[in-house]
Amino acid sequence: MGVYDPEQTVRRIEVRLNHQIIREIGLGMGKELELFVDIVPHLTDIWRYALSRNRLNLDDKHEVLDPFWQILMEDVFFYVPAEGLRINRKKKKALAYWKKY
Repeated sequence: MGVYDPEQTVRRIEVRLNHQIIREIGLGMGKELELFVDIVPHLTDIWRYALSRNRLNLDDKHEVLDPFWQILMEDVFFYVPAEGLRINRKKKKALAYWKKY
């Protein structure tokens, strides 16, 4: 156990959130999330947000969450435990640059 075996299948879960999504999450929290040091305290909550938006379900109707996915959502934490934040994205309002011709 704990030894890499090149003959075994390796699976990984990767969550990629671009800078704009992180900014929108920050706006939703009333914070500026631009630097990694600003994001670190919220990594666990952001992870849970991402996994709640991209679910692994046991059924085609998306009603039953895979227990493994639930463990990833609830038991995994990064650096610090989750604060239990309800993460919402807030889109930046576009300025009215366009004129009607």
